[in-house]
Amino acid sequence: MFDVGAIVLAAGQGRRMGADKALLELGDSTAVERVVQSCRKGGVQTIVVVRSEDALPLPPLGDVSTVRVPAGGEMLDSIRAGLASVRGACRGALVFPVDYALVGEATVRAVVTELGDGGEVVLPLFDGRPGHPIGLSQRLFDEVESASGSLRDVVAADADRVRVVAVEDAWIGRDLDTPDDLEAARAELRTRP
Repeated sequence: MFDVGAIVLAAGQGRRMGADKALLELGDSTAVERVVQSCRKGGVQTIVVVRSEDALPLPPLGDVSTVRVPAGGEMLDSIRAGLASVRGACRGALVFPVDYALVGEATVRAVVTELGDGGEVVLPLFDGRPGHPIGLSQRLFDEVESASGSLRDVVAADADRVRVVAVEDAWIGRDLDTPDDLEAARAELRTRP
């Protein structure tokens, strides 16, 4: 199987949410536990959670690694730290913000499969809109390392290397940014079988 790592971005301050997004309770687990579970069930073996140096401890996550970054840094700094930790061990990586905690395992599997089939940048697509997690081939790790803007700039730099994979997962475009978003996610979870 194509070895893809997951970089779970969980170093943000959660200002609009008013809480650490990784530790938000969603049903019977936290947001970070849900992301890790979706990654594992979707075929990802190597998982790294990026946390700020001043963040609260995470719940037990098994053999998941944690990388610490200075508090208040940019998202690209977290992505770089995560990619550095999987460099050499994985031929690709999912960049998976913890805010997208309800993204399902089928979406993860679809992005991983497309990376394994030669995709350089892979975006899940629902209802005509791309979302998260973003798949990156190892060939782009150096480009992300030297980028002066954002990951979005790297993705947009060359449309010919971007592949989209259609998924039936509205959560690729719905993050947990505010208390209203959290309540909507909890309400949906209560209706799932």
